[in-house]
Amino acid sequence: MPTAGVATEPESPSVSAEETFPPSRRQLLTGFGKLSVVSVGGGTAAWARELFVVRDRWMTDDAFLEARALSQILPGPNMINFSIYVGSHYHGAPGAALAFVGLTAIPIVFVMTLGLLYMHSGVVPSAAAVLSGLAAAAVGSSFGTAFASGRKHFREPVFTALVAGVFICVGVLRWSMLKVTLAVAAISLFVYRPSAGHAPPAHAAREPHAPSAPEAP
Repeated sequence: MPTAGVATEPESPSVSAEETFPPSRRQLLTGFGKLSVVSVGGGTAAWARELFVVRDRWMTDDAFLEARALSQILPGPNMINFSIYVGSHYHGAPGAALAFVGLTAIPIVFVMTLGLLYMHSGVVPSAAAVLSGLAAAAVGSSFGTAFASGRKHFREPVFTALVAGVFICVGVLRWSMLKVTLAVAAISLFVYRPSAGHAPPAHAAREPHAPSAPEAP
């Protein structure tokens, strides 16, 4: 009960770190359009996490990892799959179409313009150095995204072992990405099967809902 004569300020509602704000259809279009502009030179996944998880908070890190994993397993370009998955998750087929257009419209215009300039002017010597620097930045941002998204899972020995195994098999031994992915998927399904006592991800059990009205005294 507030003390007489002392002004009190209303407390602002706290926002949980796991609370998300699903995008509207317009936000899907503009959000993926922004992603296509800022992710110059690669590192699209890093920028996707920065925009959709950290800034706009469309999804949690766990949901982002699941969407990325599914988009990499399915045939086709990873980020195209990602945009279609995210768009359809929130707004069905219209959302998938808007996310796809937002991600591809600006790059298509940009690449076509560069192609026309290349046909008329040829190779620019300094362009190779610029692209090399962008590629290095993309690799670094990809490592940073992988660590930031999965850092809480690295405490699990099985998760860490699977990550290390994929890195060694694909990055060092140069084994087939498809075969390694199928093998790791089978192992993960076995280890994290429901009968093994692993609880489902926390975000999967929570759905956004309207706050209930207070009960009358």
